[in-house]
Amino acid sequence: NHDDIKFCDDNIGFICDIGGHIFRTKDAGDSWEEVFNSPGSSFRSLAFTSCDTGFVGNLGPGDWVNSTSDRTLMYKTTDGGDTWNAVTNIPTTHDPKGICGMQAIDSKHVYSVGRYDDPPIFIKSIDGGATWTTKDLEADNAAYGLVDLHFLSPDTGVIAGWGWNGSAI
Repeated sequence: NHDDIKFCDDNIGFICDIGGHIFRTKDAGDSWEEVFNSPGSSFRSLAFTSCDTGFVGNLGPGDWVNSTSDRTLMYKTTDGGDTWNAVTNIPTTHDPKGICGMQAIDSKHVYSVGRYDDPPIFIKSIDGGATWTTKDLEADNAAYGLVDLHFLSPDTGVIAGWGWNGSAI
């Protein structure tokens, strides 16, 4: 089960899955190679600011996928997917449990949301991932869980998830 696919140009693309795998193509999808395998991870989403720099979001422990034990919210590559390192500077002020959706608007703006089953946290970087901020959308009763997002610009976008009464927001 592959959960997300992103192409950074006409030929180079990536797929992630809930089994903790990331695959890359360099020939527009004619062939794929595994570039990262993180046992215990549950990768749900990808975002790329360039063909060199990208991020993958992890659902984290306690999700519906059995055997997920990796507490790392996000991994980052800066060499086109050859290596992936844990992103360790996401504030835990709002204690995000995992990431469901991600989007890179440009080389500086990277946004993510999660998790689908609480808490509903919006995570944002405006400097290409050098620093991150978080906002708890549960605090103002806006949502119970967040699944995906789509931004048209750094300041205009929508976030999808679940409301308090179980309805979609």
